[in-house]
Amino acid sequence: MTTPTTTTTELPPRRHAFQRSSTWQRVAVVVFIASVGLHWAATAPLEIIWLTVGYLCLVLLCLSLWLRVSTLDPSGNATAGHSYKCRSCAKEVEGFDHHCVFLNTCIGDGNYKTFLALVASLAGLELFHCLAAGRTLARRPDRLLALASALASAALAAPLLALLAFHFYVRVCLGTTTYGWLLERRRDTLEEIEAKHFDQRRERRERARRAEYDYWLEEQAARKSANKKKTADDGDIELGHVRNPIPDDPRARRRPPALPPDTPDAESVDLPRSTLCESPVSSDSDDDSLVAARRSLV
Repeated sequence: MTTPTTTTTELPPRRHAFQRSSTWQRVAVVVFIASVGLHWAATAPLEIIWLTVGYLCLVLLCLSLWLRVSTLDPSGNATAGHSYKCRSCAKEVEGFDHHCVFLNTCIGDGNYKTFLALVASLAGLELFHCLAAGRTLARRPDRLLALASALASAALAAPLLALLAFHFYVRVCLGTTTYGWLLERRRDTLEEIEAKHFDQRRERRERARRAEYDYWLEEQAARKSANKKKTADDGDIELGHVRNPIPDDPRARRRPPALPPDTPDAESVDLPRSTLCESPVSSDSDDDSLVAARRSLV
């Protein structure tokens, strides 16, 4: 029985942003239409004609820039710089900055300026919504649609302005792209993680060596104490064999050691004459000397 093999087919390169549209792109379109419609319902009809014309022109500018950035080639005419193959667009992009999920296209050297113009136009449009809604609330405080339009426009304008500030910081201050900035941050993060892991491994090795050294010291101390005890025991045994305890009676030092039990009685022992007296005596005093020697043996 043969197991089925799954073959992965590579997607063709995306020619424009409307090919294989994403969910975030549809959400962005719905939010844009809802924002314009809410503002028009809250403030229309505008009393100043030139303000209305200017607002319509700003809306048309945003739409034209959106279509332009969606249809431009992100690579453009860029021949230098880093390239990156986007997995969503399935194509190589020269001067890659990032992939915008709301526009469903990559942002590179070919459409980066148009992208910044679109973000600035959208931020200006939302700020215009806020100002117009505030003017309407100043004249008619009971108009809830104007309050809702002001809050929604402020919530949309804040991230757009933050995005403009971020790109200004990355491009002007750092002189790199969003992708390059992310790579630098990732590299710094990896270096910090590696340094942290290296310090942890070094601390573990030092703790293991310290524990091994402490164990060795304890083993050496136990071995020395055991050797001292053994030496003391051996010394006590040897001293017990060599030395005899000294009695309290000083006359015991002059006493000879006791005879073994199988030795004949002291009275039957014939001692030499030299051991019985220290100086020569006459034959008449032999009996007295013998008696004194026997008494000393008792």
